[in-house]
Amino acid sequence: MVDLKLIISLLENGELKNTGLINQKTKQLAYGSLKSVIEHINLGLTNLFSRFNLKQNELVLHALPEVRYYYLRDNRIALASNMNRETYIERTDAVKDGINLVQVMEIFNELGSRISINDRNEIPYIQTSTYDCLNISSLNSAEKFYVIYKAKPKTIVLDSSFSLDDYKIDMPDAFIEPLLMFVASKIFRPMGANNSTANADKSYACYQQYEAQCLQLLQLGLASQCNDTVNKFTQNGWV
Repeated sequence: MVDLKLIISLLENGELKNTGLINQKTKQLAYGSLKSVIEHINLGLTNLFSRFNLKQNELVLHALPEVRYYYLRDNRIALASNMNRETYIERTDAVKDGINLVQVMEIFNELGSRISINDRNEIPYIQTSTYDCLNISSLNSAEKFYVIYKAKPKTIVLDSSFSLDDYKIDMPDAFIEPLLMFVASKIFRPMGANNSTANADKSYACYQQYEAQCLQLLQLGLASQCNDTVNKFTQNGWV
C-alpha cells in the first residue's frame, strides 16, 4: 500500500517543484491544482494496472445452454436468486464496487478445473469475443464458472469523504517512480500555441523515463506479480 500523500509530496518536491502548480510560499500544490494532479494520477494508475498484473478479481458467472454471449459488465450483476438470460453475474463481495475489468485471465468450473480459453478442443468452448465479452458454446446444461480477471485500480474521487492524509493506493512501492514520471509527462505536455518547446522536451523526457522504468520492472519479473489476487481455487488449495 502506498500513501497518496507521499505521491503528492514527491511531486511537490520533485518533478512539479518549479511549476505554476506549486505555491512558492508553502511549497505545496496551489489551491485548485490538486484536482488536476489527481486526474493525472488516476490516468497513470489505469495505465500501470493495464500494463502490469497488479490487481486481480473474481466474478461468478451463471451460464445457460441457450445463451451464447455474456457481457462482463456491472449491469449484468444480480442476486444469485435472480440469475437469468440478462443478469448472469452473481452479486458477491468481490464485485460490490463494480467489475472494472481489464482482461480475462483464467476461468474455472465449479469443480475447480481450469477451462482453456479460446481452445476449440475444449468443451465447453469459451472464447473472448471482446475484452469484456465471453462467447460460451457446447453447454449441455446450466453451469457456473469462476472468471479471474485483471482489474483496474480504484478511482480516486475528490468528494466530501476524501482525506489526503488517509488515502492509500493498493500497489507495490516499486511502481511509485513510474507513476511520478507518467504524471509529470502529462503535466508538462504542451496545450496550445503559448506552451514552450521546453515543456514539450520535459514531457517527452519524463515519458521516456516512464517507459524505461516500466521496461526495467518487466525485466525484473514484476509483470506477472499481483498484490491483490482473489482466487478462491488457490485459496482453497484446489489447484
